[in-house]
Amino acid sequence: MGDKYEMEYGIEIVEAIGAEVRDKKIDLFVNSLEARKIDQILEQEGLAKSDTLVGIHPGGAISKPALDIREGC
Repeated sequence: MGDKYEMEYGIEIVEAIGAEVRDKKIDLFVNSLEARKIDQILEQEGLAKSDTLVGIHPGGAISKPALDIREGC
């Protein structure tokens, strides 16, 4: 398995091509319809907006090391 989060591999690729990484935070964008649906589900489950919610994505593949562009992808 990989030693890093997948995001870190992507950041390394971006930096390797000379781009500046200004922010490493992850954002999740939803439209207003999706936000209402999320609010409904959380309310049905008894969760408040102030509660901490942790999401897990079990369907991911085994972590892969970053491509080394110097080796010719």
